[in-house]
Amino acid sequence: MKPLFACAAAAVLSAFTGCATAIGIVRTRPAPVNLSPARDVSLEVRAREMGMREALATALGGGGLVAATRALELSLHEELSGPRSRFRVLPPESAQCRLGVTVLDWNHELRVEQPQQSGSGTNKTPPAPKRTLHGHMEAVLAATCAHRGQEVLTRNFAVHRTADLAVGAYELGVHEQLLRDEARELANNMAASITPNEYSDHVRIDDGEQALAPVVKLMKDGQLPAARAALEAHLQAKPGSAAAAYNLGVLDEADGNLAAARGRYAQAQGLAPSSLYADGLERVARVERERAALAGQQP
Repeated sequence: MKPLFACAAAAVLSAFTGCATAIGIVRTRPAPVNLSPARDVSLEVRAREMGMREALATALGGGGLVAATRALELSLHEELSGPRSRFRVLPPESAQCRLGVTVLDWNHELRVEQPQQSGSGTNKTPPAPKRTLHGHMEAVLAATCAHRGQEVLTRNFAVHRTADLAVGAYELGVHEQLLRDEARELANNMAASITPNEYSDHVRIDDGEQALAPVVKLMKDGQLPAARAALEAHLQAKPGSAAAAYNLGVLDEADGNLAAARGRYAQAQGLAPSSLYADGLERVARVERERAALAGQQP
């Protein structure tokens, strides 16, 4: 199986329902932080520098930034060493890139909301207050790669999560679970920032020409060769059909043939200018830029 980032030209289609007739084309987006062609990285996670009072309080309490740093380090190792990762975590002397993560902030705040009591009876048991734990974790990722001339690439990350505290709940356990959830989400976001990832483009079909209704159904049902043959025959019989030209462009785009798709969208725009056709041209230009960026991220 080819690596994900080497399959950007392969389009996977699925039908979407809703107010607009569309198909989904699954593409690959380049990583925001480009470490390629590096696969071997080292990882260091640390807390930001703290004042003496804050450091003492953290040490005595056994939590704070120290606990957040430990949780994030564990989650990052799991993300970068997992079976779906393209990276290997090695000692610094063996790594092509060094990943340094600094935990900037972490806190949990308990908020209590008193519910409104309905009715005027005095014997009613008042409803219990709603207790919610609000968590926040923030960190910065700095990547330094020898093959990029020791250039430092940085990116900031922050997550916010909440957890409800039921009456009689083990509060410390809820704190610990919320911390683990924050660390996993932050680690996932950091790993995604250095890894090309899939996304789905919803590409609209032009269903405005009644004569093309059977062809539109073929496209939605995934019968693309039959749809292409029908569209080509329709366009040959009716050269002025902008909808047929555009829908052929959609099929070309789904096949990964962006040059042909651009030509069809331009043909449709020339026959009957439309924002739908202009969007097709802009989308092809964006995907071409993504392909160029992905080409530089292959190992």
